[in-house]
Amino acid sequence: MRIFVTGRLCLFGEHSDWAGEYRRINPQIEKGYTLIVGTNQGIYASVKPNSTELIIRPSLNDGRHYEPLRLPMESNTLLCVAQKGGFFSYAAGTAYQFLTRYGVGGLEVDNYLTDLPIQKGLSSSAAFCVLIARAFNHLYDLKMTIREEMELAYLGERTTPSLCGRMDQACAYGNRPILMIFDGEQIDIRELTVSKDLFFVIVDLGGSKDTQEILRRLNECYPIATNPIGQNVQKYLGSISAEITQAAVEAIQLGDAQLLGALMTKAQAEFDQYVVPACPEELTAKKLHLLLNHEPLSPYIFGGKGVGSQGDGTAQLIVNDKESQTKAIEIIQRDFPQMQAFKDSQILKTVNPEVIQTHLQATGWQETGRIYNDAGAIWRLKKDADPEYEILLPLQHDLGDYAERISDILKTLSAVENRSQVDILSEFITNYPNFTVLGVVMQIATPSIDKLSGEITLLGAIFERLQEIKTSLADHDYILAIKAYQERLPIHCTGDLVKVDNHFILRNPQNFQIDIPK
Repeated sequence: MRIFVTGRLCLFGEHSDWAGEYRRINPQIEKGYTLIVGTNQGIYASVKPNSTELIIRPSLNDGRHYEPLRLPMESNTLLCVAQKGGFFSYAAGTAYQFLTRYGVGGLEVDNYLTDLPIQKGLSSSAAFCVLIARAFNHLYDLKMTIREEMELAYLGERTTPSLCGRMDQACAYGNRPILMIFDGEQIDIRELTVSKDLFFVIVDLGGSKDTQEILRRLNECYPIATNPIGQNVQKYLGSISAEITQAAVEAIQLGDAQLLGALMTKAQAEFDQYVVPACPEELTAKKLHLLLNHEPLSPYIFGGKGVGSQGDGTAQLIVNDKESQTKAIEIIQRDFPQMQAFKDSQILKTVNPEVIQTHLQATGWQETGRIYNDAGAIWRLKKDADPEYEILLPLQHDLGDYAERISDILKTLSAVENRSQVDILSEFITNYPNFTVLGVVMQIATPSIDKLSGEITLLGAIFERLQEIKTSLADHDYILAIKAYQERLPIHCTGDLVKVDNHFILRNPQNFQIDIPK
């Protein structure tokens, strides 16, 4: 059996899940409200029952594999491993909960692919707990509901040193947007309907944070606030967050991106004022604020904020449309290369899997299997003492997550080859429709005898690399090219970019213009 569990993105209301649970001790605390949606990325696994052992073969989102975990399905052993913390503790904790409640046997879990960023505020640990819970539920026919899977996954994670709230296990609901309301031990879950598409840019900030330290410090402010810092934390995670999140629920159902952006900006400002002083070492988040305050982005985004527990893990930005989304990503790639926000699906969809396959073969990778009726191929690479790398290569362009899979491949190859993703992508592109060249005219061929036309050579940037590009122009465009060449003026032109015998050609050129310096 194959299982896929998404990550979860908390749009609004971070930390209010566990804060709202304290109402069972202190009724003066406000209810917690969180607005959550699943991600396209997640954890993929093949699972089967095992009579006596819990066996986990994991992979992380950088393509690396680690030695498998083998534990006897014995309560004391599972509890000990869970309480020690670490990568395998979440699986052990969840298995412990199922063993003690249902007396189940073991599992074999082959986590053959993970494209969900780890420790970036997208609930990777919760997603793994949900995956283990769902595997036990289906393989042992426990007939649990999604809510029940979510609850056992939560108890599994809380068996570890993690202080997570119940919000994280909302990844059990997939990519549906939901509102969760936390009132002591009671949880109300409401599935939401979005009236039109909304466009986000999710940015891995290239930083780090200690989620457990953040949770530990903020939990010190509960159930009774003993100083002004604690009072401020309770105020934000209570009334302030509840008001903003409920307004965001209305905005998301109306499809009002501009209002959502304003609410994100407000939420971040209030968080900085009321919550950051409780854990300034982890929550000051210099990289996050550098991005949010980056002036070149302001024409293209409506607003943004931190993700998950906050800190320098992940940022979310909301934009107006696909064009703004693409422009924002280009600016981030240009100005913050360490963040490597790479989500331009239109570019990635142009990559031919045969080109990647040729590259993998030439660089020592081995194809080890096919999945989903030959919709994808698994490739592996072992380099010296390094962990084994793995890539899932999509073989059909019409797959819904084709662009995401190509993005994952670029990320893994970047780590293996110690090159930027953009550099690698530039080698993979063989056909990019509607491409705009910005550059200069390097050479003009003698015009045709019977009409005013000829071949010209441009020098322009193709994914941050200067490349020679051949094209053919006629009539007025050809005259403009001569002028640009003689006066060394920059130009721009749109057409269909193709690579033939390792040379770039711009076919069907349109809108050839000279960029007159101001």
